[in-house]
Amino acid sequence: MKLLVLVYMLVWCGTLVAQTERSDSLLNFKNNLLQIVQEEYCFWNDPVNRVETQFNSVEHVKKYWSCLNFHPTTKQIQSTKWQDRNPWSSAFISWCMKAAGYGNNFFYAPNHAKYIRKALQNRENNLTENPFWAYDITEEEAAYPKPGDLLCKNREGMKYILHSIKENSISHCDVVVETDKINGIVITIGGNVSDKVNKRWVFLDNNGFIDTNAAWLSFDADGVGHSGSQKDFFSVIKVQ
Repeated sequence: MKLLVLVYMLVWCGTLVAQTERSDSLLNFKNNLLQIVQEEYCFWNDPVNRVETQFNSVEHVKKYWSCLNFHPTTKQIQSTKWQDRNPWSSAFISWCMKAAGYGNNFFYAPNHAKYIRKALQNRENNLTENPFWAYDITEEEAAYPKPGDLLCKNREGMKYILHSIKENSISHCDVVVETDKINGIVITIGGNVSDKVNKRWVFLDNNGFIDTNAAWLSFDADGVGHSGSQKDFFSVIKVQ
């Protein structure tokens, strides 16, 4: 009997150590992610405002695409028509996740919908070993998005919801970098926002959910404000 108890204790302790090490690793990855997106934001905005077609920005856009084994030319990146057909926002997210160390946990893809669907499947299949789980913006877990989470929204007049979006659908996601619970504001950083890596201010309701009656706010390279309906948001991907 004592031997069985000892064996049980050894197994339990080993499991606890493994879980602790995994939690520490995921926290390190999240901290890495937040540092990386902030550094990228600074390149594009401080002290010089840059946009995607400028010569000194091209190599950064190439860098984002390279993590997907796609290598556009300088001429392509400097073409606004090519940029319109090949938005790089998901390449930016993919590069940041890979650089942060998430490895095989993240579904690297040229369009956001692929990893949104994967995060939903992780949750539906109860894959607790994967840190990316997707929730509808109205679900309890989506209240007060935390730094490191992803906010996902529709683009170009699309009306997808989390459970209707397909892998090849058009969408967009940004990384949450700051949550101000007192004032009900979430600040995100994403790629290809006003043709650069940029911040977006998203407003929450009194319960911490994305306020679909409000409008998000962003500023372009000339300091001109842009806004859009928060009804376009449909998912929060929680990043453990």
